[in-house]
Amino acid sequence: MAALPEKRRVYADSMAGVGSHRQHLVQSQHSPDFAADFPAARRGQPPAEVYEYARRISEHSGDRYGWVEGANDTWHYTMFIQNGRILDTPDDLLMTGLREIANVHDGDFRLTANQNLLIGQVSSKRKPVIDVLLKKYRLDNHRQTGLRLNSMACVALPTCGLAMAGKDFHS
Repeated sequence: MAALPEKRRVYADSMAGVGSHRQHLVQSQHSPDFAADFPAARRGQPPAEVYEYARRISEHSGDRYGWVEGANDTWHYTMFIQNGRILDTPDDLLMTGLREIANVHDGDFRLTANQNLLIGQVSSKRKPVIDVLLKKYRLDNHRQTGLRLNSMACVALPTCGLAMAGKDFHS
Protein backbone atom coordinates (compact mmCIF):
# COMPACT_ATOMS: atom_id res chain seq x y z
CA MET A 1 0.00 0.00 0.00
CA ALA A 2 1.36 3.40 -0.93
CA ALA A 3 2.33 5.80 1.83
CA LEU A 4 -0.30 8.36 2.77
CA PRO A 5 0.43 12.08 2.57
CA GLU A 6 1.53 13.57 5.92
CA LYS A 7 -1.83 15.19 6.71
CA ARG A 8 -3.79 11.98 6.12
CA ARG A 9 -1.23 9.75 7.87
CA VAL A 10 -1.52 11.81 11.06
CA TYR A 11 -5.31 11.53 10.87
CA ALA A 12 -5.16 7.77 10.16
CA ASP A 13 -2.76 7.19 13.07
CA SER A 14 -5.00 9.14 15.45
CA MET A 15 -8.12 7.19 14.41
CA ALA A 16 -6.62 3.70 14.11
CA GLY A 17 -7.86 2.40 17.47
CA VAL A 18 -11.35 3.88 17.47
CA GLY A 19 -13.83 1.22 16.26
CA SER A 20 -16.70 3.59 15.47
CA HIS A 21 -14.55 5.50 13.02
CA ARG A 22 -13.12 2.62 10.98
CA GLN A 23 -15.38 3.33 8.01
CA HIS A 24 -14.38 6.97 8.20
CA LEU A 25 -10.74 5.87 8.23
CA VAL A 26 -11.25 3.92 4.99
CA GLN A 27 -13.00 6.91 3.40
CA SER A 28 -10.21 9.24 4.49
CA GLN A 29 -7.72 7.27 2.42
CA HIS A 30 -9.76 7.62 -0.77
CA SER A 31 -11.52 10.97 -0.59
CA PRO A 32 -9.74 14.34 -0.67
CA ASP A 33 -12.32 16.09 1.54
CA PHE A 34 -11.62 13.81 4.55
CA ALA A 35 -8.39 15.03 6.12
CA ALA A 36 -6.77 15.74 9.51
CA ASP A 37 -8.59 19.05 9.81
CA PHE A 38 -12.02 17.37 9.49
CA PRO A 39 -14.18 18.85 12.28
CA ALA A 40 -14.38 16.51 15.26
CA ALA A 41 -18.14 17.13 15.63
CA ARG A 42 -18.77 15.80 12.10
CA ARG A 43 -16.71 12.61 12.33
CA GLY A 44 -18.82 9.54 11.67
CA GLN A 45 -21.78 11.57 10.38
CA PRO A 46 -22.94 11.74 6.77
CA PRO A 47 -22.23 14.98 4.93
CA ALA A 48 -24.88 17.71 4.92
CA GLU A 49 -25.53 17.03 1.22
CA VAL A 50 -27.08 13.67 2.16
CA TYR A 51 -29.59 15.38 4.45
CA GLU A 52 -30.36 18.00 1.79
CA TYR A 53 -30.98 15.31 -0.85
CA ALA A 54 -33.27 13.36 1.51
CA ARG A 55 -35.21 16.54 2.31
CA ARG A 56 -35.73 17.29 -1.40
CA ILE A 57 -36.94 13.76 -2.08
CA SER A 58 -39.42 13.75 0.80
CA GLU A 59 -41.01 17.01 -0.37
CA HIS A 60 -42.44 15.33 -3.50
CA SER A 61 -43.00 11.62 -3.16
CA GLY A 62 -46.00 11.48 -5.50
CA ASP A 63 -46.92 12.84 -8.90
CA ARG A 64 -46.48 16.56 -9.56
CA TYR A 65 -49.79 17.53 -11.14
CA GLY A 66 -50.06 20.25 -13.74
CA TRP A 67 -47.33 21.82 -15.85
CA VAL A 68 -43.69 21.33 -14.90
CA GLU A 69 -40.89 22.90 -16.93
CA GLY A 70 -38.33 20.42 -18.23
CA ALA A 71 -35.01 20.73 -20.03
CA ASN A 72 -34.45 22.15 -23.52
CA ASP A 73 -37.50 24.42 -23.48
CA THR A 74 -39.96 21.54 -23.00
CA TRP A 75 -42.89 21.10 -20.62
CA HIS A 76 -44.55 18.10 -18.98
CA TYR A 77 -48.17 17.91 -17.83
CA THR A 78 -49.26 15.31 -15.29
CA MET A 79 -52.99 14.68 -15.28
CA PHE A 80 -55.12 12.71 -12.87
CA ILE A 81 -56.65 9.51 -14.26
CA GLN A 82 -59.36 8.17 -11.96
CA ASN A 83 -58.62 4.53 -11.09
CA GLY A 84 -55.99 4.49 -13.85
CA ARG A 85 -58.70 3.92 -16.48
CA ILE A 86 -59.02 5.88 -19.71
CA LEU A 87 -62.51 5.77 -21.17
CA ASP A 88 -65.31 8.09 -22.26
CA THR A 89 -68.32 8.49 -19.96
CA PRO A 90 -71.40 10.68 -20.38
CA ASP A 91 -69.81 13.23 -18.02
CA ASP A 92 -66.19 13.08 -19.15
CA LEU A 93 -64.74 12.59 -22.63
CA LEU A 94 -61.32 11.44 -21.46
CA MET A 95 -60.47 9.15 -24.39
CA THR A 96 -61.71 11.67 -26.97
CA GLY A 97 -59.74 14.48 -25.33
CA LEU A 98 -56.55 12.43 -25.26
CA ARG A 99 -57.01 11.52 -28.94
CA GLU A 100 -57.30 15.22 -29.79
CA ILE A 101 -54.14 15.96 -27.79
CA ALA A 102 -52.31 13.06 -29.49
CA ASN A 103 -53.17 14.55 -32.91
CA VAL A 104 -51.34 17.81 -32.13
CA HIS A 105 -48.69 16.52 -29.70
CA ASP A 106 -45.19 15.74 -30.97
CA GLY A 107 -43.81 14.42 -27.67
CA ASP A 108 -44.68 11.35 -25.63
CA PHE A 109 -47.23 9.95 -23.21
CA ARG A 110 -46.07 8.21 -20.04
CA LEU A 111 -47.94 6.29 -17.35
CA THR A 112 -46.84 7.03 -13.80
CA ALA A 113 -46.50 4.54 -10.97
CA ASN A 114 -49.55 6.18 -9.38
CA GLN A 115 -51.79 5.30 -12.36
CA ASN A 116 -51.78 8.82 -13.80
CA LEU A 117 -50.73 10.10 -17.22
CA LEU A 118 -47.85 12.41 -18.05
CA ILE A 119 -47.92 14.28 -21.34
CA GLY A 120 -44.19 14.71 -21.85
CA GLN A 121 -41.81 16.70 -24.04
CA VAL A 122 -44.34 19.37 -24.94
CA SER A 123 -42.63 22.16 -26.86
CA SER A 124 -43.27 25.76 -25.82
CA LYS A 125 -45.05 26.34 -29.15
CA ARG A 126 -47.48 23.45 -28.60
CA LYS A 127 -48.13 24.12 -24.90
CA PRO A 128 -50.93 26.72 -25.42
CA VAL A 129 -52.69 24.42 -27.92
CA ILE A 130 -52.59 21.47 -25.52
CA ASP A 131 -53.67 23.70 -22.65
CA VAL A 132 -56.78 24.74 -24.61
CA LEU A 133 -57.61 21.07 -25.30
CA LEU A 134 -57.13 20.18 -21.62
CA LYS A 135 -59.64 22.87 -20.65
CA LYS A 136 -62.06 22.04 -23.48
CA TYR A 137 -62.33 18.38 -22.46
CA ARG A 138 -62.07 19.18 -18.73
CA LEU A 139 -58.88 17.14 -18.36
CA ASP A 140 -57.10 19.70 -16.21
CA ASN A 141 -56.74 18.91 -12.53
CA HIS A 142 -58.47 22.05 -11.21
CA ARG A 143 -61.78 20.38 -10.38
CA GLN A 144 -60.20 17.59 -8.31
CA THR A 145 -59.62 17.77 -4.55
CA GLY A 146 -56.30 16.88 -2.94
CA LEU A 147 -57.81 13.70 -1.54
CA ARG A 148 -59.01 12.66 -5.00
CA LEU A 149 -55.64 13.45 -6.61
CA ASN A 150 -53.87 11.18 -4.12
CA SER A 151 -56.33 8.30 -4.34
CA MET A 152 -55.49 5.05 -6.09
CA ALA A 153 -57.40 1.93 -7.08
CA CYS A 154 -55.88 -1.47 -6.45
CA VAL A 155 -57.25 -4.91 -7.29
CA ALA A 156 -55.16 -6.32 -4.42
CA LEU A 157 -53.48 -9.69 -4.27
CA PRO A 158 -52.45 -11.60 -6.32
CA THR A 159 -52.53 -9.38 -9.43
CA CYS A 160 -51.41 -5.94 -8.20
CA GLY A 161 -47.65 -5.43 -7.98
CA LEU A 162 -48.08 -2.70 -5.38
CA ALA A 163 -50.07 -5.07 -3.16
CA MET A 164 -47.34 -7.68 -3.54
CA ALA A 165 -44.74 -5.15 -2.44
CA GLY A 166 -46.90 -4.13 0.53
CA LYS A 167 -47.43 -7.76 1.53
CA ASP A 168 -43.66 -8.36 1.57
CA PHE A 169 -43.09 -5.18 3.54
CA HIS A 170 -45.68 -5.91 6.24
CA SER A 171 -45.00 -9.63 6.70
